[in-house]
Amino acid sequence: MQTIEAREDWSRTIFVLTRMAWLRRGHKAVQALLSVRETEAVFLTCAKTFCHPFVQSHVFFLIEALGIQKLDGDAKERALFRLHKRKNQNPMFYCTKNEITYGNLKTKGFEWDDIEAEIVDSMETSATFLAEHLMPQLLQTSFGEASLCVFLQLTLSIRRHCARQRGS
Repeated sequence: MQTIEAREDWSRTIFVLTRMAWLRRGHKAVQALLSVRETEAVFLTCAKTFCHPFVQSHVFFLIEALGIQKLDGDAKERALFRLHKRKNQNPMFYCTKNEITYGNLKTKGFEWDDIEAEIVDSMETSATFLAEHLMPQLLQTSFGEASLCVFLQLTLSIRRHCARQRGS
């Protein structure tokens, strides 16, 4: 039977190994962590606590872009329109090369595909930027351990659900 100390040693080892893996493939880890609502909240709290507003804008942009990427059809176009036309605290101003001209948004034939392509390209840039400037900081704090705990709990619950589905 393991003692409490032994279990804590294993959890610390798991955290250290996961931290190494997340730092090795930082931009993928950032995207994965920001696509889960629970770890997104931890990431946002860390960014608001420790980071410059420019870094925060990349977190906000990536969260919104990942959300838009999950949509399709008219819902995606409406979300792109809402993000594109927002004037206050629009992370697209800082994280993309899109030129935002408000008078042209509702004109016929406006090319949302070009805007979406720029957002997708900028997502990679933002994820890489956050992997270099936020992930190391995040993983040195209690926020990193909280992210890992939440992420592992979600992974375990998904695996259990899949196992139950296979067993049925």
